[in-house]
Amino acid sequence: MEIQIRQTDGISVLELKGRLTVNDGVPELRGRVKDLLEEGEHQIILNLHGVNYMDSTGVDCLVSSYTTAIKQGGAVKFSCLSERVHRLLDITRLLTVFDTYDDDTQAVASFK
Repeated sequence: MEIQIRQTDGISVLELKGRLTVNDGVPELRGRVKDLLEEGEHQIILNLHGVNYMDSTGVDCLVSSYTTAIKQGGAVKFSCLSERVHRLLDITRLLTVFDTYDDDTQAVASFK
């Protein structure tokens, strides 16, 4: 898993590319989100456009990132869901829980 981090209007945008599974991506994403929160970065967007596969551990990672941020007074929002990720989040009914946006611009604007 590749994770590129950039700042847009004071918001951390993590662009994910690759697999989000127990052995590939989950440890890296958990670590990056944890580090950002510890550094005081409480507004985070996960751009999921490049995620081509996700297992149940990947779904759990998204949920734990979301809940951890909320517990620390922050928020994690999701943008650019790939078709595969969108279907998975729809099946698990997480689309009704998560804030999802078609693109990063909409996600960034939602923080204002």
